[in-house]
Amino acid sequence: MKDTILIDLGDTLVKNKEISIKNGLVAIYNYLNIKQKEFVDYGINLFNIMDNSRQKTSIEISLNDYLTKLFEKLGIDKDLINEKLEEIFYENCEKNEEIKDAQLFLKYLKQKKYLIIIVSNSIFSSKLLKITLEKFKLLAYIDEVYSSSDLGFRKPSREISEKVSKELQLVKEKCLMIGNDIRIDGGFATNSDIDFIWFNSKNEQGNCPKMIANINKNHPDIKLIVLLIDE
Repeated sequence: MKDTILIDLGDTLVKNKEISIKNGLVAIYNYLNIKQKEFVDYGINLFNIMDNSRQKTSIEISLNDYLTKLFEKLGIDKDLINEKLEEIFYENCEKNEEIKDAQLFLKYLKQKKYLIIIVSNSIFSSKLLKITLEKFKLLAYIDEVYSSSDLGFRKPSREISEKVSKELQLVKEKCLMIGNDIRIDGGFATNSDIDFIWFNSKNEQGNCPKMIANINKNHPDIKLIVLLIDE
């Protein structure tokens, strides 16, 4: 019997409509009245370099690390970086919408007394991710939010699997992972040795050793997952 549900965030509970590093940088540029006109273009190029590294190595960069390096390169006082500045960047960078029936799904799980844990790959801290969860009235159903930004490693690395498992003292037989990415979320489940349900809204091809169900576009309703969980 399962008692713990680990869930991806982006494109599983919340749809990422737009992610624009440029918009985030422009907001900071205007907020701080930065004089260096190359700030935005340089910031985009720097992010692309750092993003390429994080994708290859599964070692995460945080927004704070990124902004610190950017400010240092351009001779801007890095003491200007604080939680407020990160929040400005985040709110201008990401545009999201709730996946259909996500709130209903989480409410059901909470009524059934499941422990609900978010495990997300993001340069944004769990504190920033909670802003989005609160916006869509999902946060009340979540017991804990883990971001790769805070943990230092990205799914599907063994390092993040071990960190989450150790901190939560997970019993693998009682856990289930739900996510939209077979490589990242399925890989995380495999490395954690827990069952996986693929919320495959794009109807992609793939498999992983721990997958027990593929919810694809032929039956894309997230509510169907509850039937599988309760089997």
